[in-house]
Amino acid sequence: YVTFDHCKFYDGVHTSASAHCNVLMLMGVKELTVKYCEWWNWMIEGFAMWANCGTIRVYGCVFRDPFRNEHTYAARVFEPDSYPNASGGVCGPIYVYNNTFVNCDKFHVWTYSRGAVYASGSIVRNNIVWNCMSWDAPDSDYNYSDSNLGEAHSINGVGQVPFVDVSAKDFHIVSGISGLLPRNKGISIPSDTGHTYGLDRDGKSRGSDGAWDIGAYEYGSISTNPVISVTPMSLTFGAVAETKVVTNFITVQNVGGGKLAGTATLGSTNSDFSIVSGHTYSLDANQSAQVGIRYAPTKATDSATVMFS
Repeated sequence: YVTFDHCKFYDGVHTSASAHCNVLMLMGVKELTVKYCEWWNWMIEGFAMWANCGTIRVYGCVFRDPFRNEHTYAARVFEPDSYPNASGGVCGPIYVYNNTFVNCDKFHVWTYSRGAVYASGSIVRNNIVWNCMSWDAPDSDYNYSDSNLGEAHSINGVGQVPFVDVSAKDFHIVSGISGLLPRNKGISIPSDTGHTYGLDRDGKSRGSDGAWDIGAYEYGSISTNPVISVTPMSLTFGAVAETKVVTNFITVQNVGGGKLAGTATLGSTNSDFSIVSGHTYSLDANQSAQVGIRYAPTKATDSATVMFS
């Protein structure tokens, strides 16, 4: 259960032509999240996933300019591997949303080793794939490329320049809106299990102008308006003996900008429930806090409502 947030991975190289410099070698991972990160000048695999890996989420990242010389045209981003099985194997599921892949022209973004595959339910959406060699992603759609990806809703932007300044490594998208550019052409991605995908790398709220953009960056300036997100939307305490006390937690997050200040209050007079921590919060963009709800039952069944201002 590891998260990398706004990190930079770079210069992962070795002088030997036979070296196998992977960035992340994953085995026994239950859940990995890589969000709003930037990768460049890596040599072999970015994500080397062995067959017993669990859920992997990658969103809001930029992958650009892998290392290259005459010996090592071998860098790739994602590769499942059947190890330790002799052949075959399942990795993931993997969720890859709103990333930008640039200048992998001698390399493969997606490769597969020893018959390994991604788990059923893997989803790839809203990515820009620019000047890259191949795109063989699982359940992939609504992506943007300078070539034909062969997807039902992907956009072939050949001849277009979707970025502000490629030479300066500025991969913010241009303002234009057309059938050949990525602005307003994405599909909204619903939150799941505590992950909110509605922010870009700069903290801008996606879809504020009516539709999500494709790629790591949403077009426009950063909103100063706070936006509240509460997860999960319900808590189940299960069977609790009358002599016991159980505390569960709700996460409140500012997925907008500015400052989100508010209070969690119980919307009923049911004394079996109480808020024991985090009842007030003051959150900057992307910050979160936990609110503790305690249950001390005195009767057979109970319910209560918590309100967040």
